Amino acid sequence: MSANLADYKKQLKRYRQNRFYCPVCGGHNLTFSPIGKWNCWNDDSRWHRLEIMSVVIPSRGENYSPNPTSEPPPEILLPPIPLISSAQLHLPLMSPVVLSETIGNRTIYQYSECQRVTRFDYRTHKVIRPQYFDGKSWIKGAGDKHWIPFGLCRLTAYPGRLNIVLIVEGQKCVEIAYSRGLPAICLEAGDYSNLTLKHKLEVIKVQLNRPLLVILPDNDLSGLYRVRNILSVANRLNLPAFAIEPLKIEPQLKIGGDIEQIPGLTVQYLMHIIKERNKYGLIRIERRPVAATHPIGNGRN
Repeated sequence: MSANLADYKKQLKRYRQNRFYCPVCGGHNLTFSPIGKWNCWNDDSRWHRLEIMSVVIPSRGENYSPNPTSEPPPEILLPPIPLISSAQLHLPLMSPVVLSETIGNRTIYQYSECQRVTRFDYRTHKVIRPQYFDGKSWIKGAGDKHWIPFGLCRLTAYPGRLNIVLIVEGQKCVEIAYSRGLPAICLEAGDYSNLTLKHKLEVIKVQLNRPLLVILPDNDLSGLYRVRNILSVANRLNLPAFAIEPLKIEPQLKIGGDIEQIPGLTVQYLMHIIKERNKYGLIRIERRPVAATHPIGNGRN
């Protein structure tokens, strides 16, 4: 008898009645019918469904992947970015804006004057709550306004250069990267889903004059999924982008590991990675047609 995700609803974080947060894409559109059928409305592909099963029920993942607690996720196979001149590469200007405050086990990440994310760290788990300000008090939820990528307000495009932006997963990882002098942002926010990803990348493109996106995923299936989505949308927006395989930097990185467990990722090493991908020529990044073929997957965003 095959496993049914409905039998494991207690392992999922509830958004509201009969609606849960997806453990893979992070959206709050995972629903169940009275007879046990379920769907994530952010992405109803079979690949996404199998990945959800393998995350929630590792031993019953319908032969999708090995148990993620003992085996690493599949290697990220990505297309090369167009060759560019090393002289074109530059980090954006970074301002010393304080965006987080920690008191006890609570950290507040400020997105704007009326948007923030509150994180509670407990011994065995964490709780993350987006909040918006209605003019009188902070309300739980995303509200009705767009959220910008966390950390983007610190960055200003360095004129006349191809600016480099590091995309990591989660606000905590942004702050760790920033402490190393890395121009990092994350796309996770109160309204994060595949449906808002395009808007966030458009904001990045405008503010930083079409930068080079370097994506560092967490070392798990969810990270792989997000890489594929970001690359697909970036391609349609004519944004040059590629992903770093975390195990290539830190071979002993555990499942779920992120930049916190990769101390070797510094500004110097990041520049080394990028230059290694561009050491065979001095070719300008050309604007690709909007209708270009997606580099990975089936083109879903």
